[in-house]
Amino acid sequence: MWFAEKLGRFKPNDSLLEYSDLSRLVELEGLMAANLERIALWMSLDSVIGDNERFETIAIPSMLKQSQEQLEELKVFHRSAVQRAFSGQSSESRLGG
Repeated sequence: MWFAEKLGRFKPNDSLLEYSDLSRLVELEGLMAANLERIALWMSLDSVIGDNERFETIAIPSMLKQSQEQLEELKVFHRSAVQRAFSGQSSESRLGG
């Protein structure tokens, strides 16, 4: 696993050994995909469980709403990350370096 993570850092993005804007974008897309799966899970559980008393302590509507709100927050960060990753400027030039 360690090796795979290090190998994944080697990509054509001007930052082979450092964290890059493209890395941030890929990580955000992974988080968004995981969040979409979590939303699907809550929706599936809600449709299957219904009014079953055994599951009344699980606040599915609340968890679903929280997941949807987190996805909206991730979308904001994603839009910014896309702009940074594909703007054609390196991180150093944007920081005045």
